[in-house]
Amino acid sequence: MRFRGILRISTICLAASLLTLMLSRVAVSSRHFESAETVHLPLIIKPHPPLQQIGFELIVDGIVIPTAITHAGDDRLFIAEKAGLVHIVENGTRLPTPFIDIRALTVAVDGSAGLLGMAFDPNYIENGRFFLVYTNRNDQTTLARFTVSANPNIANPTPSVLITVDQPIWPEEGNVHNAGDIHFGPDGYLYWVIGDGKQPGSAGPNHAQDLNYMLGKMARIDVSENATGVAPDCVGDGNGEYAIPLDNPFVTGFGDACGEIWASGLRNPWRFSFDRATGDMFIGDVGNNQYEEINHQPAGAPGGRNYGWVCYEGPLFTNSPNCEPIGDYTFPAYYYPHIESGCASVTGGYVYRGVREVQMLGYYLFADFCDGKFYATNKFSAETPWQVTLVGGGAGNPTTFGEAANGELYVGMASGNIYRIKSAE
Repeated sequence: MRFRGILRISTICLAASLLTLMLSRVAVSSRHFESAETVHLPLIIKPHPPLQQIGFELIVDGIVIPTAITHAGDDRLFIAEKAGLVHIVENGTRLPTPFIDIRALTVAVDGSAGLLGMAFDPNYIENGRFFLVYTNRNDQTTLARFTVSANPNIANPTPSVLITVDQPIWPEEGNVHNAGDIHFGPDGYLYWVIGDGKQPGSAGPNHAQDLNYMLGKMARIDVSENATGVAPDCVGDGNGEYAIPLDNPFVTGFGDACGEIWASGLRNPWRFSFDRATGDMFIGDVGNNQYEEINHQPAGAPGGRNYGWVCYEGPLFTNSPNCEPIGDYTFPAYYYPHIESGCASVTGGYVYRGVREVQMLGYYLFADFCDGKFYATNKFSAETPWQVTLVGGGAGNPTTFGEAANGELYVGMASGNIYRIKSAE
């Protein structure tokens, strides 16, 4: 992610029931008995109040540049830090021994290098498998599988590398725009966003529009134990122990296109998520020097979307050569311009589906790393502009969001603080 300053050196059932209770209308059966004395009172439905402000509850500190916050299906929080450690927070306390230490595998000196993403297998309780994305010692963005040991709080440190992606190395900034967030979608497949590797303001190759490269893309693969589909395509130096789903958009008939690709035209997609209630996808994509983007893919929509970069930044045509007609691109659901200082860097968030903060239910929350401001919206229509509201700030520079097993929402700051997001007092 383009972290200026610091980063430039770089149960669910209860939530669903509450939401249904709040949004559904009360219906009275036409078959009920009515007497002549029946009095019909006007139906009064108290509206769900708009989200005005959020607050922050400190959970733990001392996490050096958190890059992922996730869970393994239980009450523990797993927090990845850029340097290569994953910590466990249990009952509000960070355990003294890290869950895993991959510092020997990764280089985290460059601004965008290090441990970048983490996701637990949907069948983790049975198979003990989880996945990490990191930059390896050869500066390749790497997707690897790991397993837990006999101790549920300690993982085996030896990776099974599935895919590697070569990254351009720039003289002044080194390894940039790796992105690296990973999540399992509602379909059980693993989704992985990879940055374009392009130096800000440079005239380097436009890999985000080239389907022969994994750079600037979202990948979608089957990493299950009995994976089925098409054989791996663009594995790099990995072992290719996965399959490409048959309904991926570029599996066949697209020349040398990487079949793993689900979407293209991304620049530095820093944190994406799925709405656990609807399956909708939200992608925060860091802009170049004009606009920051939130891209939205409704649940069930097919792959193959092209989000525009480098031909478009937000709504702005960049005058890049070899661009397609405007109708070939999917434009952001929401975008905002850079402030006068030029510093803006979106950190994509989540739709809140927890159980503790009823007022936040159904709101998508995201933030900007540079000014630390948080925003929210619950209007996801593709036909009308999103209504986005400033709801908080001042807690620090947000580097990542994450969910607990119960849907509670957390945010990590560059300072090392991890907060639970709550409604304002």
